Amino acid sequence: MKISITQATALTGMSYRTIKKKIDGLTPVGKGQTKAFLYESKEVFPLLYAPRETQEGQGDGEKLTPRDQLALAQKEGQELKNAEMRKELIPVSQVKEVWARIITGAKTRFLALPDRLARILETIDSFDDRKAIIDEEIKTVLTSLAEDKE
Repeated sequence: MKISITQATALTGMSYRTIKKKIDGLTPVGKGQTKAFLYESKEVFPLLYAPRETQEGQGDGEKLTPRDQLALAQKEGQELKNAEMRKELIPVSQVKEVWARIITGAKTRFLALPDRLARILETIDSFDDRKAIIDEEIKTVLTSLAEDKE
C-alpha cells in the first residue's frame, strides 16, 4: 500500500518532521493526487518503529534521540531483570558476602600458621627439615581452603 508522510502522521501519531527524518533516504514510489510523495508502507513502517541502536562512538556516530534513549534504557533494564530472574546475574551484595567469608577464612587459617609452626619447629634443628615442615603446613592450609565448600 502506498502512503504519504501526512497519512503516516495520522496513522502513527508521530510528527511530520519525525517521520520525514526517519524515512530520509527512502525513494518515493510515486505522487498522490495532492502531489505529495508516496512511499511503500511496508518500507516506511519498519523504519518508523525500528529502535535506533546507534550510539555515540558506535556505528555512524549518530546520536540517539531522547525518546530512543529512553526506549533503549527501558529495554536494557528489562533485559537485566530477565537475566536476574533466570539466575544469570547475582546481586552485588551476595557476591560481597561470599567473598568476605572466603577472605576471612583464608586470613584466619594463615594467621594461625605462625603459632602452629612455632611449636613444631622448636624441636627441629635442621634447616631443610624446617623448610619442609613450613612448606607442608602452607600446602595443608591451601588444600583446606580449596576443599572448603561454604
